[in-house]
Amino acid sequence: MVGSDLLITNSHGVAIAQRLKIPLYRQGIPIFDRLDYGHFSKVGYRGTMQLLFYIGNLFLEQETKVKH
Repeated sequence: MVGSDLLITNSHGVAIAQRLKIPLYRQGIPIFDRLDYGHFSKVGYRGTMQLLFYIGNLFLEQETKVKH
């Protein structure tokens, strides 16, 4: 994980992502610290676009945190 830019795991990965100072994309079960993640579609064109935009926004958010 050292040298990674993104951690993809369930909600149990929050502490690891914070320690590594990288964004966390929650995937799998359980996701207990976010609402409505079970209804987020990742299938087909629309789902893929939503997924890419979401991950892109995670990187943008991380970039602004580093600057401050």
